[in-house]
Amino acid sequence: MKRASFVLLLASACTPAVAPPVASPPVAKQALVTEASSPAPSTSTPPPAAEPAAPVVDPRTARLVRLCTLWGKVRYLHPWVVEGTVDWDAALVAALPKALAAQNDDDEAAAARVMLDALHDPSTRVENRSTATPPAQKAPAAAQTRTVDGVVIVPVALGAWDAADATAARVEKDLATAKLAVIDLRGTPPTGDYWKTLFGSVGQRLTPHPATGLASRVAEHRGYRQQEGITSGGYGSVLATDLAVTYPAAPKLHLSRVVFLTTGALGLPDVAWAMQRNGDATVVVQGALGRDEFVATDGVPLGGSYVAVVRESELTQTPPQPDLQLPADADDATVIAAAVRAAKRPAAPKAAAKQATTAHLAAWHPDELYADEPYPSRERRMLALFRFWNVIDLFYPYLPLMGDAWDEALVEFIPRFESAADANEYARAIAELAARIPDGHVNVWGGKGALKALRGRARAPFEARMIEGRPVVTALRPGDASVAAAGLHLGDVIVSADGEPIDARIAKAKKYKAASNETWGNFWGVRTALTGDDGSTLRLTVQDASGAARDVQVTRTTDWQWSDRTGPVYRLIDDEIGYADLDRLENSDVDAMFAAFEKTRAIVFDMRGYPHGTAWTVGPRLNVRHARVAAQFFEPFVSLPGRDRTFFEQPLGFTDKPLYRGKTVMLVDERTMSQAEHTGLFFEAANGTTFIGSQTAGANGDVTNLSLPGGYYVSFSGHDVRHADGRQLQRVGIVPDVEVHPTIGGIRAGRDEVLDRALEYVRSGK
Repeated sequence: MKRASFVLLLASACTPAVAPPVASPPVAKQALVTEASSPAPSTSTPPPAAEPAAPVVDPRTARLVRLCTLWGKVRYLHPWVVEGTVDWDAALVAALPKALAAQNDDDEAAAARVMLDALHDPSTRVENRSTATPPAQKAPAAAQTRTVDGVVIVPVALGAWDAADATAARVEKDLATAKLAVIDLRGTPPTGDYWKTLFGSVGQRLTPHPATGLASRVAEHRGYRQQEGITSGGYGSVLATDLAVTYPAAPKLHLSRVVFLTTGALGLPDVAWAMQRNGDATVVVQGALGRDEFVATDGVPLGGSYVAVVRESELTQTPPQPDLQLPADADDATVIAAAVRAAKRPAAPKAAAKQATTAHLAAWHPDELYADEPYPSRERRMLALFRFWNVIDLFYPYLPLMGDAWDEALVEFIPRFESAADANEYARAIAELAARIPDGHVNVWGGKGALKALRGRARAPFEARMIEGRPVVTALRPGDASVAAAGLHLGDVIVSADGEPIDARIAKAKKYKAASNETWGNFWGVRTALTGDDGSTLRLTVQDASGAARDVQVTRTTDWQWSDRTGPVYRLIDDEIGYADLDRLENSDVDAMFAAFEKTRAIVFDMRGYPHGTAWTVGPRLNVRHARVAAQFFEPFVSLPGRDRTFFEQPLGFTDKPLYRGKTVMLVDERTMSQAEHTGLFFEAANGTTFIGSQTAGANGDVTNLSLPGGYYVSFSGHDVRHADGRQLQRVGIVPDVEVHPTIGGIRAGRDEVLDRALEYVRSGK
């Protein structure tokens, strides 16, 4: 699993009350270090160019980074927390005062303990690895199989991991004629799946009667389940059960009873517990059974030698217990004698293990919003940051494209969230952090109006786009009285808005809005720079074709649902070329459209907008290539042992209706986003549609969302979606085969230069 791996240069032994913001140059991921770099070697040869200096991270911030990582690990992988039986938000809030005041590694460990103690789970704890002493382990006195008072003693001294098969064969041979046996496992501890490998075959030959082992379950997340609304992503979280192994009755078995002898530190193979339940085996433990005997755990580094051990699984039944427990310091003769006596004593079958109750798991509960606190407490503001950072760190499918930027953002925003002075400053911190994710699907909403200062809810009654590097009026809202009264014209260049230079307003808007690429960022920046309250007056200074400046006023509106393209949704441009506006085309129009274009040799699909799900009906009608795959999907998969992803291919689909075999062209620009870009993937795979226009928004992937204290939601792309051949789409967008941009002169003249170029291409092939 990817974890934060900042370069921690301890600048001072003193810890400031509030850590200052950190510089933001990118740094390469490195292991944690706690001292300054070594001096350059003394040499007459100039040293090679140094890597960019890593930002200095003060000790206090480093401690909070580690606590954030630990909180997220437990939140999404500890089964009790995923089940919803623990208030994990409250655990963090309780620990934060101590964490924020921590001065050293011991304080940090104490704060982590406060948080983990809320679980009441001995398998999730803080350990000091420098002071921990491993329990005493006594190896068997004899390395060879021997018989003691009619009982065969088979020592299993573990060697190399890859010698498991040979060890298993020896154990089977030694037990071939035995009736009573002690399998002595008091050797070196197993590593990884050694027990599973060793006893996978041996266990099948030990059981006089059919037996069932232990079943456990782990948390599994298939993408990030949205906190609000619906999504096409199909994301979900489950507790997945690893079904128990069934051991059949072994044929021609001489064994009637087995004793499994181990030390508490070494544990036992699954077959031992299965046979114990049947009464076919006795479990004897020298020392105390380890608290993690039935649990998968993982370690999260804390400061210094401290490590947080985190449970990642749980049994689905009550954990079994040893039949006999001996002192850890007992001598070998005493232990063997006790094991031999146990082998000669009939073992009673155990009562059926009680299954864990699961009724409370039926309901999924979203994270708490704390919406009644627009300005949350310091601890809940930190909770917001920890939740936000971990969700993106674990579930954002395009995180690898960000390099170290998300790690660096955590360092930078810890003091921002902690010291936010009021609700507006808290809202700005959320919006600015969200803008660090290069994804046009990232949006922030909610918060009882605190975001209003960043962007209004009403837009200008016209569309403006960046044309030739300048914000230009490109479409006017039909029938808008304020536009008519103002005398605003297509092609007017915007110089200022509400008395502020437009470039400054655009820069401010882009600071709080995520974008997958500069093309989309400029488009949204221009639009947001003109927003305000519904019904408010937008005062503009614009330049006309002569360069003369004039002041105009228009009224902002929340009516965004209008299009600058009018007329029939689909039509014949001439006898050979059809035109379809995918921004307005409905699925109910598709059959009639293809009937109207049956005799044409080309169709121009205008996708400079957002479609109505028509890719799934139009695409198959274009599929002359008989393509099976429209797009590749990679879905985040978070479970034991960590962050991964699953892959699937989206089928393009086939139809029994007539295929269109003419040439097709799709018009694209920065307004082509998400499902619009996905439509391009369908058409590209179906018949190699030619794309004409400019770079698209580069944001695709079934939007999901997270929630934050204060009543906020943040959306983001939940799937990594790619071209059918695996090429990257996110941030790149659809790259046009024929690049053409509108010009200011063309807009003023009322020409659609992109459509004109497409028609030229269709007619000439050039």
